[in-house]
Amino acid sequence: MMKHTTIDYFLKIVFPCFIFLILFVYGCAPAAPSTSPFRQQTGDPFVDAGDELKACLVQEIGQEAFQAVAAKQRPSTPPEIEALKRCIDIVNSKLQQPPAQPTEESPAPDSPAIEAKANEVPAPSGLLPGLPPGLPPSPPPLVRTYPDFIKCSSVSSPELPQVVERLDELKPLGINTICIMQGVDRFNPRINQEQSELMKSTTLSSIREIKKAGFAIVFILDMGGPLAEKEYTKLTQDQFLEVVEREALAWAALAEEYQVEYFAPANELPSKLHNFLAGYSESERKRKKIEETNRWQQQILPKVQEVFKGKIVAKLGDYSNGLDPQGYDVVAYTISHDFILNLEEFRRNKVRETYTVSIRQAAENKAEWMGNIYFAYEEAFNPDAPSEYTTKSRELRELQDDYHRIIIEEIYALDKPKRPQGLMVGGYTPGSIIPQLTDSSKVVIKNFFLEQSGG
Repeated sequence: MMKHTTIDYFLKIVFPCFIFLILFVYGCAPAAPSTSPFRQQTGDPFVDAGDELKACLVQEIGQEAFQAVAAKQRPSTPPEIEALKRCIDIVNSKLQQPPAQPTEESPAPDSPAIEAKANEVPAPSGLLPGLPPGLPPSPPPLVRTYPDFIKCSSVSSPELPQVVERLDELKPLGINTICIMQGVDRFNPRINQEQSELMKSTTLSSIREIKKAGFAIVFILDMGGPLAEKEYTKLTQDQFLEVVEREALAWAALAEEYQVEYFAPANELPSKLHNFLAGYSESERKRKKIEETNRWQQQILPKVQEVFKGKIVAKLGDYSNGLDPQGYDVVAYTISHDFILNLEEFRRNKVRETYTVSIRQAAENKAEWMGNIYFAYEEAFNPDAPSEYTTKSRELRELQDDYHRIIIEEIYALDKPKRPQGLMVGGYTPGSIIPQLTDSSKVVIKNFFLEQSGG
């Protein structure tokens, strides 16, 4: 038998044991703390986000938006990219902090002091979970802020990114509230599911930015114009109302999550139901659309109240003595020109009657009421309209200053306790796709807004 030399003994016995000892010690040593806000490297920061980065993103853009982007259901929007950059800065700041050094006063890891500390409820610090003091605070939670007087500029949801870019221009105009007209994508054949999800995320991101800038929000579900009408009239009335209810409840839940102040489950429903009643006489048509509107409004109200805790608006279009906004917090009728060229007729039969009905119904329901001005000039939407129709629209546009002046004069003519709690105006937001008011009409609205209290 061959004897082991000293070298053989070292290579075969000592060296393997030494290597095993090193591997054992390395394997048992605690892993080095992460120096990156990401936990994997797929190339998509929303997918790769570690726990702290994810927590920050959820707080910034909302759980639903984060999940949609992380699951690649849609691409991220510019506001979401900005939120990502902010969150990465916050988490990186934390990771760069040196670890805390033990001191003589530090208790032993298994001491009663440590156990008691673990059971303490930490005081709110305004920071993301786990971030040490002295780092940038996490975004404040959204809260509802009700203005003393609602000075609202109406915009459509697709133009919200442009509105967000120009928020600093709105307060000098007296605006303290944004009225968002949100379409029903189901009634727009040009929008697919992916586009719908992207638009919804953009709307929610815009709402967050608008509220962070100090504006209140009136959110109105709108069934759309002529293009949407061609789609929804393919349905039965019951199918149409089912779609509207489903959309309204989904948006009401989101409005609650984003602490929206006012929510209207449907915009001017009577005029939409009018399209389903072609086989009736004009008087029967009017009666039935009022009955159906009242029935639907009362049916959906408790469902909305379950998911939305702000103020619920009955947004009703043209006034009618038969409409009953029972249980709603705010009554809002629209004042439009109705092609009335006689100004005194407009004052008497349109403005005063609308105010009278609004005041009475608000009093009966212990509700607020607000006015809504919207003047559509048809050639802006229908360039193929007959020439006589277009000519009349031009005359209406020229009377716009008088219309707005009369509406404001009639508000001031009311006793103060009977005056509205707000006014919504279309075409007043800079750069809006809604046909803009004339410069002199904007002056009338601006002066009125600035004279009211409430920001």
